[in-house]
Amino acid sequence: MSEGLGPNSRKETVKDIIKSLHRGLSAESAAERVRKEVGTINALELSRIEQELLNEGVPVSEIQLFCNVHAIIFADALTNGYMSGQTTAEDKIAGKPSHPVELFRSENKKLFEFADILKSIFAASAISESSMQKDQMNNLRSSFSLVEQHYQKKEQILFPFLEKHGFPGPSKVMWGKHDEIRGLIKQFVDAAGKAFLSGKLSDVDRKLAAKLSEEIAGMAEKEEKILLPTSMDKLEASEWETVQRSFVSFSGETGPAYKTGNSGNSHENSPAISGEIQLPSGSVSVNELMTILNTLPVDISFVDANDSVRYFSETKDRIFPRPRSVIGRNVENCHPPKSLDAVKRIVSAFRDGKKDHEDFWINLKERFILIRYFALRDSERNYLGTLEVSQDLTQLRALTGEKRLSD
Repeated sequence: MSEGLGPNSRKETVKDIIKSLHRGLSAESAAERVRKEVGTINALELSRIEQELLNEGVPVSEIQLFCNVHAIIFADALTNGYMSGQTTAEDKIAGKPSHPVELFRSENKKLFEFADILKSIFAASAISESSMQKDQMNNLRSSFSLVEQHYQKKEQILFPFLEKHGFPGPSKVMWGKHDEIRGLIKQFVDAAGKAFLSGKLSDVDRKLAAKLSEEIAGMAEKEEKILLPTSMDKLEASEWETVQRSFVSFSGETGPAYKTGNSGNSHENSPAISGEIQLPSGSVSVNELMTILNTLPVDISFVDANDSVRYFSETKDRIFPRPRSVIGRNVENCHPPKSLDAVKRIVSAFRDGKKDHEDFWINLKERFILIRYFALRDSERNYLGTLEVSQDLTQLRALTGEKRLSD
């Protein structure tokens, strides 16, 4: 029984259950083993075990594939798991409604509600009230935007701090699940648009809606039971303050700021640096250079020779929003898992001198985006890092004829 297991035996038991599940053990049998051999387990324990499995070589894709099943078989076993009298993670945020965890939870509550609404709208065999069609579609699009914003906050703001604490697992596994849900949303929006136009729903439409509803709710559940408790245990108060500030800079949200009373040494509080920068072709002040870079009609990001994000421009309408907490993050953790191999290939080719640039172009929300990567080298061809430059070419592609300065 679990009461007789030491910490190491308990950990190895959980690992064995997960590995057996991946080898074909049914979810029901795995859950029964958890009940009999483990008993209860807290979020931090489970997160550590999954991280160790990744460190031991279990593929990210495998953990991602069984992510939902893990949540199911450990659902009844998950508990705070703190000793009596010990300060819990929940105690740390008690009475702090503006704490980022509470903001995440508030959004999760909306996502749970949306998942229920999504399922109910498409439970009928037909959409007969044509006057409701436009409003329903607009509401769905608005809710899908909330899903995207919520996932980006985790990916771009919360995950970097977990990585700094030795927990890159969520970045790799949960981000992959986010992309799966994004794929389902795209399929659903296409199918729903046709359904609302015709007033008819196919079995495929209803199954897709049910699947999407289940995945959105399931992800919110994993956040509530695993990600947020683990994050509360790992992050310091000053780091949560930086997370809250990043929410504002990342999405323009306003509201009561979460304050610890300790401003810390975050670069977000750093005063502007004054002085002149001397260059071979002239000189500019730091303020002038910053303004120049933020005025250029492109997104710029610089990754140094050690694959660490060192700088990004803060243009008014960035194509790919980034919070300042991304500074210092390994470039491999700044991209979704499905893009990781391409990122590694590009950086490796730049570092080895096999390539000097690589171009990609995508359609994003009815915009045509050009993404260019350049190898930075000094006068002796030593690799200094990679420059990413992204530009919205939608309007430029439509130009014809001429417009001269004298016109």
